[in-house]
Amino acid sequence: MHSNLNQSPTTPDINDRWLRCRDVAMLLAVSERQVWRLAQSDGVSPPILEPTRLRMPGRTRPMTRWRLSDVHRLLNPSEDI
Repeated sequence: MHSNLNQSPTTPDINDRWLRCRDVAMLLAVSERQVWRLAQSDGVSPPILEPTRLRMPGRTRPMTRWRLSDVHRLLNPSEDI
């Protein structure tokens, strides 16, 4: 049985990796600015590629990261990850 069938698109996989903006840009072959544009919402629809803010001990500001599974879902919308 496939374990990912019951997961919603926003549920992270336990084995998922967190990517920095430059890593996402490299995978999508776009600029870092374009990654941030994909992360913006127009107020009507949700962002195409939503980042997550991670709070780490010892840091005053949260880190912004993207899930590798979200990037793969954007690249291959017909495949179920």
